[in-house]
Amino acid sequence: RLPDYMVPAVFEELEALPLTANRKLDRGALPRPELRIEVDAGAAPRGEVEESLAELWRQVLGIESVPRHASFFALGGHSLALTRLAARIAGGLGAEVPLRELFEHHTLAGQARCIAAARPAAGGRAPSPILRHDDTAGPAPLSFAQQRLWFLDQLNPGTAAFNLAFAFRLRGGLDRQALTRALDDVVERHEVLRSRFPSVEGTPRQVPAAEGRNLLPVIDVSRMGAAAEVLIVGLCEAVARRPFDLERGPLVRAVLFARSATEHTTVVSLHHIVTDGWSNGVLVRDLGELYAARVEGRSPRLEELPLAYADFAAWQRESLGAAVLERELEAWREHLRGWPRELDLPTDRPRPAVASLRGRTEPFTLQTPPASLERLAEAGGTTLFPVLLAAFQVLLHHLTGETRMLVGTDVANRRRRELEGLVGFFVNQLVLTGDLEGDPTFGELVERAKAATVFAQDHQDAPFDRVVDAVGIERRLDRSPLFQVKLILQNTPFEPLRLAGVDLEPLPVEKGIAQQDLVVALWQREGVLEGWANFSTDLFRASTVRGWLGDFDGLLAEVVKEPHCRLERLRQSLVVAGTTPSTAQEPKMKKPSLASFKKSPAAAVATRLVERSLPASGSLPLIFSPTTDGVDLVEWLAGERAAVLADLRSHGALFFRGFGVTEPEYFERFATTVCDSLFDENGEHPHESVSGNVYTPVFYSPANKLLWHNENSFNFRWPGKIIFCSVLPAASGGETPVADSRQVYRAIDPEIRDRFEELGVLYRRNYGRGMGLDWQEVFQTDDRRVVEDYCHENRLSFHWRDDGALRTECLRPAVIEHAATGEKSWFNQAQHWHPACLDPATRQSLTSLFSEEDLPRSCSFGDGSPIPDEFMHHVLEVYARLEAVQPWGAGDVMLLDNVLCAHARNPYQGDRKLLVAMGDMGTFEA
Repeated sequence: RLPDYMVPAVFEELEALPLTANRKLDRGALPRPELRIEVDAGAAPRGEVEESLAELWRQVLGIESVPRHASFFALGGHSLALTRLAARIAGGLGAEVPLRELFEHHTLAGQARCIAAARPAAGGRAPSPILRHDDTAGPAPLSFAQQRLWFLDQLNPGTAAFNLAFAFRLRGGLDRQALTRALDDVVERHEVLRSRFPSVEGTPRQVPAAEGRNLLPVIDVSRMGAAAEVLIVGLCEAVARRPFDLERGPLVRAVLFARSATEHTTVVSLHHIVTDGWSNGVLVRDLGELYAARVEGRSPRLEELPLAYADFAAWQRESLGAAVLERELEAWREHLRGWPRELDLPTDRPRPAVASLRGRTEPFTLQTPPASLERLAEAGGTTLFPVLLAAFQVLLHHLTGETRMLVGTDVANRRRRELEGLVGFFVNQLVLTGDLEGDPTFGELVERAKAATVFAQDHQDAPFDRVVDAVGIERRLDRSPLFQVKLILQNTPFEPLRLAGVDLEPLPVEKGIAQQDLVVALWQREGVLEGWANFSTDLFRASTVRGWLGDFDGLLAEVVKEPHCRLERLRQSLVVAGTTPSTAQEPKMKKPSLASFKKSPAAAVATRLVERSLPASGSLPLIFSPTTDGVDLVEWLAGERAAVLADLRSHGALFFRGFGVTEPEYFERFATTVCDSLFDENGEHPHESVSGNVYTPVFYSPANKLLWHNENSFNFRWPGKIIFCSVLPAASGGETPVADSRQVYRAIDPEIRDRFEELGVLYRRNYGRGMGLDWQEVFQTDDRRVVEDYCHENRLSFHWRDDGALRTECLRPAVIEHAATGEKSWFNQAQHWHPACLDPATRQSLTSLFSEEDLPRSCSFGDGSPIPDEFMHHVLEVYARLEAVQPWGAGDVMLLDNVLCAHARNPYQGDRKLLVAMGDMGTFEA
C-alpha cells in the first residue's frame, strides 16, 4: 500500500524502465490508493549522478543512507533544505535546476533526471556568474535588500524599526575578557559587521572599517538586589530600541550586565542591514567557538571564509542583470494580476492614517504535534509549510470573509553554497497567493498553498521592493504594500549559543515595533511548534491575537483528525469555538458565540443582560448595571469588549455597578480583558500587592482630599487605563471623583492653557534631606551608577549634591493628544507638585524648613520660569467645577482612560478597601 504522494514517483520509475510489453501506462486506469507494484531494484542501478546526488542529500538532511525511492520530504526535507540542495547541485553537479522541479520530483531518481536535463550540455540554462572574492574593487554596492533598508532609513532617520536584538542570561564562570575578545573576533571575521553605509557621490556604498573593537561595556548591578532584574530588562529593551547611524556606524551594539561573579546578562543589537535570522545563527555558532578558543588559548576551529558579504552584493547585481530581473518581474506581474492587494483583519482600534510602527511580540506554543502535521504533509507530497499556510489562510478567511488573499513570508535567499557561512542581510520577502474559492477540501487547499509556495520560491531572487513597483502598487502610509499579514516557518540552521563552562538561557527582548499588521513565526524545538506573533498595537490588543493563535492551533488539530474536511466545515468549527474580531480571548477562558459579534438576534438578547445609563448630574461616568441576577461581568465584557472600549473613548470613565466583584483574582480577569497588558509596579509609592497585578492604592491620609490627577503623568511611562474595585466602601466619604480631561483643557483660561501647552511642566524632586524617602530606598540600591542609568532611561536629569543627596528634574508635556481619538487632554500633575496647591499649614511648614530650590517636590514652567499661584488656583477651580462623583458600593468597578479622565479621592471615615490595576502603558516618546 503506497501513500498517494509515492504514486507519481513510481510511475516515473516505471516509465524509465524497459518494459516487456512496451505498453503506454495509463495513470488514471490504475486503482488508487491500493496500487501494488514490484520493481527489481537491480534493474536500475544508481548512476554517477544519483550517487553524487545521494551524497548531497546526506549532507543537507544529516542522514546516513538514502533509499532510491524515498521522498526528500519524507526524510525530513523542507523548502529551505531544498534550496540548500539546489545550491549544492549548482556548485557540485553543474546544473541550475529550478526549485519547482525539485519540488515536483522529490525522489532521488526523479531529481537525477532533472539534473541531467538541466545541464548546459543537455540544453539547460547557463549557470549564474561565478561568485568570487574581490578585495580590489573599492567601496562595494549595496545588495538589493540593503538598498531598500538604506532608503527607508533616509526617509525616517533615527528609527529603530530595523533593529534585531537577542539576549541571554549567563550562569557560571564567565570569562568577561574572553567574551569581549570573542565579540571582537566575530566582527573581525565578518566584514559586514564593521561596515558603514555612507552616500558616495549620491550612491549608497558599504565601507568596512579596518577593525572593530571594545564592543562589550560591562554594567555592574550587583548591589541592586531584587531591583536588578527589572533594571536589566528595561536596559536590554533600551539597547534594542536605540537607533543606529548607518552612515557612521558601528552597527553592532552589545552590553554585559554583571549581577555577580557567576551571573550575567548580555544583550546584542544589530541593524538589519548587516544581519538576518540565518546570520544570527552563524553569529551564535562563531561566537561560541571563538570564546572557547580564547578561554583554551588555541586557534579557533572555523573554516576560512571564501567571501565577504560585499562580494555577494556585487555578484547579485551582476547575476540579476536588466534582462534577468525583468524576466523575473514579469513572472510576478503575471502571477499577481487580479489579486486583491489588501487584507483587512477586524481590528480592536481604528486604523490610524499613518502607521506608527508601534507593536508587541507575543510568544506561544502550539499543542498540535508537528509530527502529525508532517505526516499530513508527507501524504500530500509536500512540506510542513504549505500545511501551516493552508490552515492559516482558513483562519484569515474566517476573520475577513475573503476567499482570495495575499500573505507574505520570508525566504533565506542563499541559493549558493558559498553563502551559507556568511553574515549579512540576504533574506527576501515573498508574496504567497491564497485561493479558497469553491469550498475546497483541506487537501486541495494544501495543494494550492504548495503551488503558491513553489512559485514564490522559484522566483525568490526578485527583490521585494522591485516586485511592489513592478506590480504597480500605490504605497500608502497606513499599511505595508501587497500584504499586511505574514506567516514564517523558521527552519534556518541554528544551534544554541554555547560558551564553555557557562549555562545560557535565552531572554526575550521587546522592541515595541511592528512593521506589519500581524506576523506569525514558527519553529520546531523538542517535538513541539513554538513561535511568536508580532502585531500592531495601533490595531490589536494582545488577547485578541492570543485568541486567534488558539484558534489556529484548533484548526491544525481539526485537519489532523479529519484531513479531507472542506472549508465550510472548518469555518463552522471556528464558529462553534467562538472566534470573532471582538470576542477573541485568552485561550483558557470561555468564549462567547460568534453571534455576539455579528449582531444577530442572539446578540440583542446578550446585550440586554446589561443596561447603560448616565447619572442625572451629567455625562460622566457611563454606568453599566445588570438587568438580571447572575450576570458574569467578565464573560459579558468579553463579548461586548469592542463596544465597551468605544464607550470608554467617548466618556473617559465607565462605572460597573451591582456586579459583586470583590475577589482579587476575578478583578484581575476583568482587568486582563480590557487591557492588552497589566503593569505591576507604581514607582516609589508604597502599596500592597494583593494578587498578581492587583494591589491596594497608595497610602494617603484619610482626613485630606487627594487632588485630581492623571496617574503617573509626571513620569516618562504612564498607564493608558486604570481600574478600581471597591471591596469595602468607607462608612462615609471615600468616593473617587473623576473629571473629563478634555473638558478641563477646554475650560481653563486660554491664556493660562496656552502658556502650559507651550512650555510644559518641569518637575523637581529632592530625595531625603529630612523629608520623604531617600534615593537609596526609592531605587533599592546605593550604587549611583544604577540610579544614573535609570535616570537616562526614563528621561530624568540628575544632580548629586555634596552631602550625597540626589536631585532630579524632568520636563513633561502639560497637554497631550489621545492616541486613538486625537483629542487634546489636560495631562499633568502640576497640582500635586506646586506649593500653591498645598493646604496653608503644610505650605508654611515646608517653606520654613526649605528654600524653594530644596523643597521635596516643586514644579515650574518648562523654561524654568515660575508658575504663578493664581494659575494653579484657577486649575483647581476648574477641576472642582467639572468633577463627577459616584458613591462606591461593595463590588463596584470603575474603568478610566487615564489620558481622557483624571481622578481624585475624597476624605473618608471608617475602614475602606479598594483594589487597583493599571495597564496598556504609554510613554511620552510614543
